[in-house]
Amino acid sequence: MEKARIRRGLVVKIQVQAWDQVVDYDPASGKSLYACLVEAGLPVPGDCGGKGTCGKCRFKLLEGELAAEAYQGLAGKYPLACRARPQSDLRLAFLNMERDHRILVTGDRLALTGPKRWRQASFKLDRDLLQAGADLETRLVQELDVSSFPAQVWQGLEIERNQTYRAIICDDRVLALDLQAEDARIYGLAVDIGTTTLAASLINLETGEEVSQASALNPQIQQGADVLNRISYVMTEGGRGLKQLQQAIRRAIQSLIDELCQEADCPESAVYGLSLAGNTVMTHLALGIDPRPLGQSPYLPVFRSGQQLSAKAFGLRKIPSSAQVMTLPAVSAYIGSDVVAGAYAAGFSELGKRRLLIDIGTNGEMLVQDGDRYVSCSCVAGPALEGMMISSGMKAAAGAVEECLWQDGQFDLQVIGGGKPQGLCGSGVLALIREGLRAGLISYRGRIIDPESLAPDDARRPYLKVDDQGKRSLQVASQVSLTQHDIRQVQLAKGAIRSGVEVLLEASQLEAEQIDQVLVAGQFGRHLAEASLIKTGLLPEGFAGHLSYIGNSSHSGAYLYLMDQDAAQGLEALARRIDYIELSRLDDYDRVFARASLFPKLKRK
Repeated sequence: MEKARIRRGLVVKIQVQAWDQVVDYDPASGKSLYACLVEAGLPVPGDCGGKGTCGKCRFKLLEGELAAEAYQGLAGKYPLACRARPQSDLRLAFLNMERDHRILVTGDRLALTGPKRWRQASFKLDRDLLQAGADLETRLVQELDVSSFPAQVWQGLEIERNQTYRAIICDDRVLALDLQAEDARIYGLAVDIGTTTLAASLINLETGEEVSQASALNPQIQQGADVLNRISYVMTEGGRGLKQLQQAIRRAIQSLIDELCQEADCPESAVYGLSLAGNTVMTHLALGIDPRPLGQSPYLPVFRSGQQLSAKAFGLRKIPSSAQVMTLPAVSAYIGSDVVAGAYAAGFSELGKRRLLIDIGTNGEMLVQDGDRYVSCSCVAGPALEGMMISSGMKAAAGAVEECLWQDGQFDLQVIGGGKPQGLCGSGVLALIREGLRAGLISYRGRIIDPESLAPDDARRPYLKVDDQGKRSLQVASQVSLTQHDIRQVQLAKGAIRSGVEVLLEASQLEAEQIDQVLVAGQFGRHLAEASLIKTGLLPEGFAGHLSYIGNSSHSGAYLYLMDQDAAQGLEALARRIDYIELSRLDDYDRVFARASLFPKLKRK
C-alpha cells in the first residue's frame, strides 16, 4: 500500500468494531495505532506490550489507509496495531477480541474469629454532651470509645443542638460523620490485584456478608504481560509511564466498584473501605510508587508493611473521600501481599505442619512451611501457562480447548462452550503437552518428533506438520496447533516453577514425599488438573495425591484483612516471619533450572 502524504495538523478518526468510542489520532505524532488506543484506555488485545512479538493485535482493516510497515513481520495478511500508523480515518476489527473470560473471584470463605474492624455509632448533641468545661472531641472520644475524633470529620456539617449524627469507625478511629440513621449499611471491597486479572467482592462491613462479586482483566496487560515488562515500561517511559499504569489500575478498581454497587443496589457513598492484595509490583503501581528499584539489584521494595491512605489520596472520587484504602503486607520485592494473604487464609500461621503453597501464573510464587520455619521464593514464569505468548493461545473463553486426551490413536478435545475449537487456554496447553508426551509425539527434551520417523500408517502422523522452513508443529484442529516455539515457552515456565520448588525443598531439607499438603492457589491454578501438573513434571511426582485447590486465597486473605482485627495483625506478623531466597543469586541455579526444564519420560500409551 502506497504511503500517503501526512499534512501537519491533520487528525484522523479511529473506530473499532464492537466499541462505541471513536479515538482521535495525529499522524504527525509518529505513535502506533496500538499506543494511541491504549492511551485512550481501550482494551487492545496483545501480550507483549506493543513490541511486535506476540501477533495478538492483528486486525482486519474495514476502511482507511495504513503505512506499509503495518504488514511486515508477524502480521502476514493482517496488519499489526503496534506497527500500524494510520494515514486516514480508519474502521477496523481486532481478530483476537475475546469475551466471557472465566475468572475466579473468591477463594474459600473463612470465619471471622477476632474483633471486627468496622462499626458505626450514633450520638445526639444533647445537654450531657454539651456540658461546659471540656471540648466536644474529648467527650465524644469517651462516649464512642475511640482513640481519636479528628476535627475534619465535622467539615461540611452544621453542628446543631439535639441533632443526631452517625460516626463511621475503623478499628478505634472515627473516619467519617454524617446524618444517616445508624442502621444504614456500610460496605467495603476486598480486591485481589493480579498481574493478569482483578477480582473483587462487595462486603457488608458489619456482618461480613459478601453481597456481590465482579472481575476484570488487568488493563496494564497492554503495557506488558508480566511484572518485568511493566517495570521495563516505566524505565522506558519514566513518570508518564508510571502515571499511565497507576491510572489504569485506578480506573479498573473504580469500574469494579461501579459494577459491584449496581449489582447490590448499593450507593457508592456507602463504601468506606478497600483492602488490596497483590504482588509487590502491583501494589507499588497501584499507589503510584516507582517500581524500578524492584527490577534492579538488590531488588528493594519501597515498602513492605501494609499501607493505609484515604480514597481521596488514592484517586477514587465516587466513594467518600475519607474511605480507607489498605494494602496488605509483603515479604520482598517478589513475594507480595497476595502470597502472604493466601498463606494466612490457608492457615499457615498455625505451627507444626509441613506444607507448600504455590501460586502458578505469570509470576510463580511459592512458600514452604516446616513447623515454625517459613521459606519462600518467586520466579517469572511468563504468561505461557495462561495461554499467552502461544501461537494458538487464548483466554479461558468459549472456543478454548481446556483439556484433551490421547486415546484410540486420536486426540479428544474438551472445548469451553462445546463449540468448534478456536485456540488453547492455559490448561489446554499443559494438557496437550501431557498427552503429546504420552503419545510419544513430544520427547522428554521437549522436541516434537520428525514425522518421517513414523510409519506411513501410524495414527500419530496426521497430527505432525512441518512448514516450508522446516519448523514442526502439532496440529489438533484446523485452528489449533502447538509449535516447537510454544513448547519451549512452556519449558521456560516449567523450569522456573519446578526449580523454585526444588530450591525450597532443599533449603528446608525435605523430600517431596515429606510434604503433607500441597495447596495450589490462584486464578489459574484452580483449572490445572493434577495429572497435568505431575505428568508434565511441573510439580514433583512425590506430590501426587497431596494436592488441594484453594481458589483465590489472596482474595480470601484480603477479606480477612478488611474485616478482622486479629487477622490484620496476624498477616503483618506472618509476613515478618517468612524468609526469602533470591534464585538468581544461587551459584548452581542454572544447572537446577536446566534440569527442571526437562519433561518426565512417560510410558507411551
